[in-house]
Amino acid sequence: MDRSSSMPSQFAYHQSEHRQSTYDGIPSPGDLHVYEGSLAVGFAGGAVPYHIACVFPGDSFADQCHSLALHACRIACYTADVLRGRLDPDRLRKVVTDECLDRMRLMARLLDHHMLKDKRMLDSFTRMPVVPVWLNGMLVNPTSLEMDSALTIGGVIYLSNVKLNRFGGIWKCTFADMG
Repeated sequence: MDRSSSMPSQFAYHQSEHRQSTYDGIPSPGDLHVYEGSLAVGFAGGAVPYHIACVFPGDSFADQCHSLALHACRIACYTADVLRGRLDPDRLRKVVTDECLDRMRLMARLLDHHMLKDKRMLDSFTRMPVVPVWLNGMLVNPTSLEMDSALTIGGVIYLSNVKLNRFGGIWKCTFADMG
């Protein structure tokens, strides 16, 4: 069944033919959903492509994937700003768990100490804007999304990893890393 006609235009929906799983409990590729789209960003009308694979059988998440990709992208950019000393981590308290905030603070202190050794890198890293390039994620289960992204800061590409978990009706970041 082709569902692409009933979905908003920002989603491209792909699903292969339905096949039975060869192993009990392991979904076949035909049982899985893949969602692709793009996010509008503020730099010259650019778009950031995203790809989200749903690796469990069941309900479609098409109506949520765009907002989840946007949420993960924002948190990846906010994480970069926290690490660069441009954003107070406490401002993320509503969307990031306390444990994750503590890790961000520690990583920011370690990075700050390291950056003092290279003034040119410090200037480029702290002054230039964060620009997302792409997002690639996986809905591991109905309450967990893991998203990788590429971000550029001053022409240097950094990779970021964000894990979002749903608590009630709120998706919060439980893990954020960048390198």
